[in-house]
Amino acid sequence: MSHEAQRFKGQIEPRHRGRKTHICASCDFPIAVYGRCAPCLHAYCLTCATSMTQCIICHARITKLERIPKDAGVFISPLTLQSFRTQADLASHAQKLGAQLMQLMGGGTGGMPSMPQLAVMQAGQQQGWKPPPPPLPAGGFGRPPPQHMPRYQHGVAARPQQVHPQAQQAPWPRQAGVPS
Repeated sequence: MSHEAQRFKGQIEPRHRGRKTHICASCDFPIAVYGRCAPCLHAYCLTCATSMTQCIICHARITKLERIPKDAGVFISPLTLQSFRTQADLASHAQKLGAQLMQLMGGGTGGMPSMPQLAVMQAGQQQGWKPPPPPLPAGGFGRPPPQHMPRYQHGVAARPQQVHPQAQQAPWPRQAGVPS
């Protein structure tokens, strides 16, 4: 097998300083050859990508698979895990995401609410609106016990007295031939 074929087969090369090594989200191994799924643009190792019918990240149906060698360079968004061929495409993707996040946050700058939002918030506080209480911790601390559970007295469960069925019967009959 030639050196070129071994390199693309998946052999791990020594990591060069300053060079990123992406890990496949499916098999958790370093990626030697990328398999880029369309239309979602998520990238996996080629072996995992060829075996998938739908993306495991977004569950979109894979219609096309693009084979990208490691040397060609792939830029992956840390937020959406989508892959891009150039750094400029990744930068424009990041700007679009930033604009979408700002719209979702209300369009204010610096994370501060805008003046109309403050007016709405103050009107809500004047009407007696309160935020919901925080969720109770796991394990049920602070809640009464369910009705089906027994009540505890001094660390021992108080159970109703049950009499064993054989204890309710008459005493043992005397055996024949045994003097009393």
